[in-house]
Parts: sequence; C-alpha cells; structure tokens
Amino acid sequence: MKTTIQDLNPANYNPRKISPEGLARLGKALEELGDLSGIVKNIRTGNQVTAHQRLKIIPKDRELYT
Repeated sequence: MKTTIQDLNPANYNPRKISPEGLARLGKALEELGDLSGIVKNIRTGNQVTAHQRLKIIPKDRELYT
C-alpha cells in the first residue's frame, strides 16, 4: 500500500530533538548513504513511531510503501 509522508501523524510525545547542525549532518549522511531504515506507523492511531528526524529532510510528497 502506498502512502505519503503527509499522511503520517508525527507523534507529539516523541522526546528526541535535533539541532540545525545535526539535521544538516543527517541530511548529508542520507544523501551519501541513502536511508536503509524503515519508517514505523501505528496503524491503529496513525501516529508515526520512528523516523521523526529523517522525515524532516525527506520531501513531503515522496511516496512510501506500507
């Protein structure tokens, strides 16, 4: 099933924060290495469980497979 990043609900209880410098380093790493990690979504609540920081970098209209 396809979905987009816009369809995910970032969990507001996610405790992780990232600095602008960290976000830039993450973006560079994603460009160089790609994204080998998955994105987990709670199908009951629609909340995103993982990848909050990565999704700040990935284009919002990118299709995801769930």
